[in-house]
Amino acid sequence: MFRSRLFRTSSFRLTLGYAALFTFSAILLGVTIYISTEAFLAESLDTQASTEVDEILSQARGGDLARLTAAVVAGQDAHPEHDMLYLLQDASGKVLAGALSAMDPIEGMRIWHDDGSPRPPGIPAEFRGRGARVFDNAYLFIGVGSSALSELEKSITRTFGWGALAALVLGLAGGATMSRAILQRVEALTQVSHEIVDSDLSRRVPLRGTGDEFDQLAQNLNTLFSRIQNLMTGVRQVSTDIAHDLRTPLTRLRQRLELAHRGDLDAGALRTAIESSVRDVDTILETFSALLRVAEIDARSRTAGFATFDLADLVRTLIEDYLPVAEEQGREISVAVDGPLMVHADRALLTQMFANLLDNALRHTPLGSNIAVAAFRDGNVPIVEISDRGPGIPVGQRERVFAPLYRLEVSRNTPGTGMGLSIVAAIARQHQILMTLSDNKPGLRVHLEFPTTGVIASDTPVPRPVV
Repeated sequence: MFRSRLFRTSSFRLTLGYAALFTFSAILLGVTIYISTEAFLAESLDTQASTEVDEILSQARGGDLARLTAAVVAGQDAHPEHDMLYLLQDASGKVLAGALSAMDPIEGMRIWHDDGSPRPPGIPAEFRGRGARVFDNAYLFIGVGSSALSELEKSITRTFGWGALAALVLGLAGGATMSRAILQRVEALTQVSHEIVDSDLSRRVPLRGTGDEFDQLAQNLNTLFSRIQNLMTGVRQVSTDIAHDLRTPLTRLRQRLELAHRGDLDAGALRTAIESSVRDVDTILETFSALLRVAEIDARSRTAGFATFDLADLVRTLIEDYLPVAEEQGREISVAVDGPLMVHADRALLTQMFANLLDNALRHTPLGSNIAVAAFRDGNVPIVEISDRGPGIPVGQRERVFAPLYRLEVSRNTPGTGMGLSIVAAIARQHQILMTLSDNKPGLRVHLEFPTTGVIASDTPVPRPVV
């Protein structure tokens, strides 16, 4: 099955196509070289024969047929190996000199092939040369054996034929090897995907450390798988927290309704039961509204409602609204704002984020404590810090408090749904705000760093205030 898939991979088909193209190119190159070489050698042989004819005729110039015969005999004797072939015949076709038999007196360049008739030893089966009519209508022919040309043609054909076959075989082998390597990487991705589909969300694609496109793809997929695992873990945790947090109010609600249904309550007790039931229902509705708000924030377009405004002005306005609330609850708010701090963000969402943080600080700090709010710029980075003097958050739970419905044990008896910091985290994700929780000794410090994109910095740096 693996081999069947191997030959169907795109890499194998691509390599096969390149092998076919290379083979065709090799054949085309061989044909071109064959034709060019044949033409060059044929021209060289023709030139050699023609030059020899002119040389023989120049030796007999001003003479007669006898002198020409002597020149042909001398030329034949000078080439005993028959690399040059001579023929001189009279007008009747009688051979006067040379090693060739009589032939038709055709002038110009000609090619002679073996016609099956007997020929003297050493005479090649094929040669080419030049014929010319001379004295007394005699005929002179001088040829050169072309067997070397034939052998060269065969050698070229054989060489390029084997070369094309080798290219095709190597192309197929290379394609199979490359496809096998690629298919193994793809199989690893497929196997991990199947295991994740089978609910093993901890599986990851192994990296080879080569930094190639497969490693980059594997890294992106591993990031995706980690995100899916976190989302699935969050969904399970939210489901568990919903069941845990809503079971108590739903149980109380059922008990009150059951008592009211039996008629064991008088009018005053019934009114009290109804009011308590309404409060429980409001708590449940508030929880679901907060969950829907987090989903809405995460689902909205990243830049929907974004505009450039002064973050320092937003903080001042919000603190002015919260000062009476804090005074009514027996707490104080101090503010240190240095501006302008221009940011590109959704003003309404940032207002809700700061409001949730201030509500948490007011809810979880003792009477008479101070909540410090600072807004400043560190270089080009706008920063807001909210510090309180409450019990703080243990180090091991600072990441978990952003999960929906998660509440610390010390906070379970305080009003709220446990969704405040979840909404804060969703808004921070939407704005790419780096949020850090740290110890205020005592209390909690929330540090918010806004992205530098869209920040308009003043010409002079603003010193960091002491909170």
